[in-house]
Amino acid sequence: MRTTILTLFLLLGSCVSKESNKVKAHKMYLEIKKDFNNVPEFKLSEVERLKSNIQFVDVRAIDERKVSIIPEAISKEEFEKNISTFKDKKIVVYCTIGYRSGKYVQKLKNMNIDAYNLEGSLLGWAHYGKPLVTPSGNEVKKAHVYGRSWNYLPEDFTSTW
Repeated sequence: MRTTILTLFLLLGSCVSKESNKVKAHKMYLEIKKDFNNVPEFKLSEVERLKSNIQFVDVRAIDERKVSIIPEAISKEEFEKNISTFKDKKIVVYCTIGYRSGKYVQKLKNMNIDAYNLEGSLLGWAHYGKPLVTPSGNEVKKAHVYGRSWNYLPEDFTSTW
C-alpha cells in the first residue's frame, strides 16, 4: 500500500515538477529508506576506498540483470550458493532504488551477515557517475528500471522495463 501511494505521489509530482532525475531518484530513495531504519546503508562515496573488500549482490530479477549490472556484482542466487566464500567481505546489496535490497539486507542481518543497502541502489550508482556493464562485462549506459515510475536514470542513459 505504501509503495502504491509513493508511486502515485511520484507520478503526479513528475507531471508538475522540473526537478532533475537525480533529485527525483534521491527523494524516492529517502522515502523508501524510512522503511528500513534498522538497515545499514553503504555510502556511494565509500566505494573506491573499500572496493577490494566489497561484494555487490544484485537482488533484481534475471530480466533486469540481463540489461546491466554493477561491475563484478553477483546475483542473490549465486551469493546464497557460496555464502562462506564471502565471509571476509562487506556485502553491499542493490536493486533499482533500494526497497528490495533493503528487505534482503534485513534477512542477511538476521543471519549475522555483514550486509549493507547501497545508497540509492542502481539509480544512485548511475547518478554518481559509476559504470554499468552487461553480464559479459561490456560497459553500457542502459538499465532496467523495474517500471515507468522508477525511470529516473541520468539523461544520457537508456531505460527499459
